[in-house]
Amino acid sequence: MSQRNPFPVLKFIAEGAIVLAAIVFTGCFIAVIYFALNGYRTYGILVGCIAIPVSLGLNIFGELVGVLLAIERNGRLQLEQNQQMQLMHHDAAEEIEEEETDKIIIACPSCGTGFSTTKEVLGKAVRCGKCGLKFTANDRPF
Repeated sequence: MSQRNPFPVLKFIAEGAIVLAAIVFTGCFIAVIYFALNGYRTYGILVGCIAIPVSLGLNIFGELVGVLLAIERNGRLQLEQNQQMQLMHHDAAEEIEEEETDKIIIACPSCGTGFSTTKEVLGKAVRCGKCGLKFTANDRPF
């Protein structure tokens, strides 16, 4: 299975946007406190009104890109699993088909009870499970 990310640049952008959002938010928080303590209340409000939506937007953008990358990766993994399951089912169907071609039906000459068995028993002595007669297995029609 391929675990490799086909979009490393997008992953870098998503993680960078989240980090940048944290830096912007922290810087703005410090700036608002600085302006509030030094009596520049208007500047603090202005910084808060501009910077908080910018940092939230960057954070949301980074998270959305990360989610889209996770969905894409999950889809790729699901596709690979489905392909493997189809191969397994195909192989199992071939094995069953091969086993069924080796099967024959023999009939008891006394009571007519039919038995499904492999071709390996042809010419060998077998015992009927119903009447107990011992006979040589051949591929007579049932």
